[in-house]
Amino acid sequence: MNDEFSLRQLLLRPVPEPNFTDSKYVFFPVKYGFNNCLQALQIALLLSLVTKRTLIVNDFPSSHAAAKTGLLSQRIQAGNLFQIQWPIKSVTDVRMGSMSSTLVAIETSSSCGVDLRNVVRRYRSEPAQVLVYDNSWGFWQRLFKRKDHALISKALSTHLDFLPRFHRAALLLQAWLPRHHAAAHIRLGDIRTFPLVNCSSAATSLHTPGLKEMLLRGSSYDKTFFETMSYGLCVRIRPGGCTHVVTYEQVLPGFVRNSSGRSLFISTNQPGAWMIWRVRQILRKLGLRVFTWQHFPKTLRLQALQIAQGRQEGNVTNGQEDAFLVSILEQLLCIYADEFLPSYSSSWSEIVVQHRHSQRRKGAAAQSQMLSERLNLGCPQPRTTSQ
Repeated sequence: MNDEFSLRQLLLRPVPEPNFTDSKYVFFPVKYGFNNCLQALQIALLLSLVTKRTLIVNDFPSSHAAAKTGLLSQRIQAGNLFQIQWPIKSVTDVRMGSMSSTLVAIETSSSCGVDLRNVVRRYRSEPAQVLVYDNSWGFWQRLFKRKDHALISKALSTHLDFLPRFHRAALLLQAWLPRHHAAAHIRLGDIRTFPLVNCSSAATSLHTPGLKEMLLRGSSYDKTFFETMSYGLCVRIRPGGCTHVVTYEQVLPGFVRNSSGRSLFISTNQPGAWMIWRVRQILRKLGLRVFTWQHFPKTLRLQALQIAQGRQEGNVTNGQEDAFLVSILEQLLCIYADEFLPSYSSSWSEIVVQHRHSQRRKGAAAQSQMLSERLNLGCPQPRTTSQ
């Protein structure tokens, strides 16, 4: 095969691909939570596109706990979740045990980003029947060089999306919310997350009461002194070396007040947590409207879940609400919102930002850039040229 090729043509190729053969495959195992696996699926799909191989899709765990237990009853077939515009086969339909395989060796520790063109050159003629991407999760923004991020984002939005019934269910819920509203994701529980904000401008642009004064207060620190730490959090370094991390309580008031609808939908895995109650109280005192999943009428919630499950009639699991489906619908609500405040670090929020960026939603381009910078901390930043 000629060494000359167009990465754009490979990633945005038509489906079905002319002269395509399904005798070779790309496979990825699932070991972690749903959104981690979705990120692994994205990378495996990219590998399938550039090597012209069929993608073997695995069943997805409904949660981190389900991934650890390995119970089949807690797994969902990818075909019941996603619309994949590329040849695929279920893992149950392929006898991989009798096939030759090789691990896809793509690492970023030394190179700070892999050139996808080199992946094409290395694996397009690989004789093994199965290419295995065995990291089980990953951020493609960190894995591949930033110069190709826009093209990769377009390729993923072209070839991969949630099934239409999930969109129909989410749109039904969205119609109940105020016409203009913002959304925020607050991840609680297994790890502590913080709002993804621009560290250099948070003190002045959000106009949160008391935040600017707090950040600028200090003897020898009269000027804003934000730093992005190695794990990507915005902090204020105070005299003596003490630090203060910017929290949701400080950022959300200004974020909502500056949004078009002055209303906020909060997506969280712990809606009954004290912190969520505190955030709601802070916002309500400022005259701002706050909604969570529980604010939707129960009949509407069940109707949306029924649509998401593909059921035409009857109650959803006898009136019980599936937290896994709720999470997907909340992600879509955040994608549709006028503005969105992500959690960092959270694969859930990263998926939302990716979709919003591909749809050119407000603020998504800047958030995508922030994620890319923070996921590549310590790597050389691309040079910019003046016009």
